Amino acid sequence: MIYAIQWDSNALDGKGQIQWIKIKLYKFLIKQNNQYYAIKPEYYSDGQFQPLTLEGGEQPNENDYEKFGSDDVNDLLTPIQIGEETFRPYDKLNDEFEICMAMDKE
Repeated sequence: MIYAIQWDSNALDGKGQIQWIKIKLYKFLIKQNNQYYAIKPEYYSDGQFQPLTLEGGEQPNENDYEKFGSDDVNDLLTPIQIGEETFRPYDKLNDEFEICMAMDKE
């Protein structure tokens, strides 16, 4: 959990309110053909992302999301460089895949 400050438009004039808010964090994994994948460079080899071995078994658990998950779903479209190869992780996926999300608990 991350905390941030939120203020209304009058706060800068000394008339509004400033308050602490909690920001929930999300973690993302890719599921394709009943296997889960992380889109991090350390799980990429031989021209493709490698299936993960999950602590949770067939379904990822909280630790799997924490260990393997990406913080931003937009990472799928952000170019990365591994060795001499530069690519978007999205381009290494087959036609159909799912984006699985876990959210921090309060």
